[in-house]
Amino acid sequence: MAITMFKVTPITASTLAVAKKALGIIRQSDLGSDAKEVFAQKAALPLFWHFSEILWRFLAVVAVAFLPILISDAVELASADTVKVFPLRRDIIVILSTVLIAGWCQKGRVWYSK
Repeated sequence: MAITMFKVTPITASTLAVAKKALGIIRQSDLGSDAKEVFAQKAALPLFWHFSEILWRFLAVVAVAFLPILISDAVELASADTVKVFPLRRDIIVILSTVLIAGWCQKGRVWYSK
């Protein structure tokens, strides 16, 4: 939900489009080395801009995901240390991994069946 809220996917798609365009120009055999270098340098600036966009959006998503833990600690519902340690237990890792793998295997049979 936070990834959608902070529009991480569209900015990532835009970044890939810029990189794909730059790669297409670099692969053209009819252009000279200097022309390719000029285009690569022009493409570098938008790529750096997109990197900064993705970075701050990713950090915002992580902050939003961590916010419920801080709130539950503030209202003394559950301590932050307990909440942070719980997902690191081996039994929880095995159970969640099994459920996620089973869901991934069933994905084609359940959600995409016609």
